Amino acid sequence: MASRVGWRCSFPGCRMITIGPSMDKTNKFIILGDAAHIYAASSNGPRANLTMTISDLSSIDNGIWLCKQHARMIDLDPGKYSAETLHDWKLTAEAETYRLMKELRRENVPNKETLIAITNKILFYGVWAAVNDKDDLWTFRVGQFLEGDANELQKLYISYTKLPDWEKFLAIESQGEGRPLPRFLFEIDKEGQLDVKCQVGPKADRRNPHSFGFDIAYDFESQDLKIENGGFTGVYGIDTAIQNLQVILSSPPGEFADGSSIGSHFSRYCWQYADNLSLLRSLIKIEIIRLMEVKYSRDSEGTEFDFINRILNLDILSLNLEQRQARISLELELGNLEHWMGEIVIPIR
Repeated sequence: MASRVGWRCSFPGCRMITIGPSMDKTNKFIILGDAAHIYAASSNGPRANLTMTISDLSSIDNGIWLCKQHARMIDLDPGKYSAETLHDWKLTAEAETYRLMKELRRENVPNKETLIAITNKILFYGVWAAVNDKDDLWTFRVGQFLEGDANELQKLYISYTKLPDWEKFLAIESQGEGRPLPRFLFEIDKEGQLDVKCQVGPKADRRNPHSFGFDIAYDFESQDLKIENGGFTGVYGIDTAIQNLQVILSSPPGEFADGSSIGSHFSRYCWQYADNLSLLRSLIKIEIIRLMEVKYSRDSEGTEFDFINRILNLDILSLNLEQRQARISLELELGNLEHWMGEIVIPIR
């Protein structure tokens, strides 16, 4: 594992050499790195995944080589970086090492890119370039823009202070979560490479989904209230939270009577990217991440999806524009760290 990254730390921006000579004996060396588990080896460890076998957990694919400081950090604060992000860092470090090997310097080896959103105006594929935990500064190397471009990014930077807080966010698909984004900077080097430096805010507070109360159950396939034995049926707790998720995703921004920003770009993405389900899946994930982290008004106590801690998996099972419905499979880590898996139907507006 260490050899595949040249015995350097895989943490973005670190790349510390983790092996070197002992100054006491000429035939000895010192190792200052660790092979850290991505998914914990124990069921109660950091980023535990109960679906993995012992063989999977002990595989090299479930490890990342880090300096001792960063190996300890990712386990002491496992909620800060997801397993998907650690996989990205591992593949990026290996690709950089491959590119730097003298005899293969000219080989074109792709980095592990992920879809990144800065507000609803800028969407691009990027690579983690550096992480400064002390200052909460995350740096991304920009690849291809999906929405917006470098000029739009510059315009956004100039007008950023005028935006309402609910528009200021960073969402990272591979991370499965996002952050409020009080400010960002960008740099272009001599070769024209664009880097975006994001000064991220703290995660929004998470809510126990069991705290959700009663609501009348709604059938999203028939788009009508559920009736059983001649009366309305109800939902409680987690079921109420999931039903709220379906309502918000199916409602375009600004549709609610109070004139707030509550709502989602889910329907726009479905109409615009229906011919590319892989990309649409990424965009829906980004949209849910946004609603997990951004308060829809200055006075709101929480976010729309504050009962979700992290998106573990999302798949589009079917998309029918004629019937205006999408069926989605979701696996979530909830605010109380429980896991929820299920299928939901979202009307397309």
